[in-house]
Amino acid sequence: MRTERLFAAESLEDGEIRRHEIDGYGPVSVCRIGAEYFCFDDTCTHEDASLADGEIDGDEVVCPFHMGSFNIRTGDAVRAPCFHPLKVHETAVVGGDLVITLR
Repeated sequence: MRTERLFAAESLEDGEIRRHEIDGYGPVSVCRIGAEYFCFDDTCTHEDASLADGEIDGDEVVCPFHMGSFNIRTGDAVRAPCFHPLKVHETAVVGGDLVITLR
């Protein structure tokens, strides 16, 4: 597992999704819902779309291409045409910064 310090946690607004490129890994999406932070692979498993361009709907991220969705807590595909899960990554706030652990 690999840990990455991303940015100041408070800079992410409630309900915002932000794409972040990880050297040697690829893009991840990070979002905030209330006081909780979530991180998952940014590319939709159905088609090559950035989930950071999608929307948060409850506990789901909705893909901007075909409106399929994934659970942001588990990575499970929730709505077709998405069938394959996303990788989700552990998040923590350390010294005010958002830190993720890639799985």
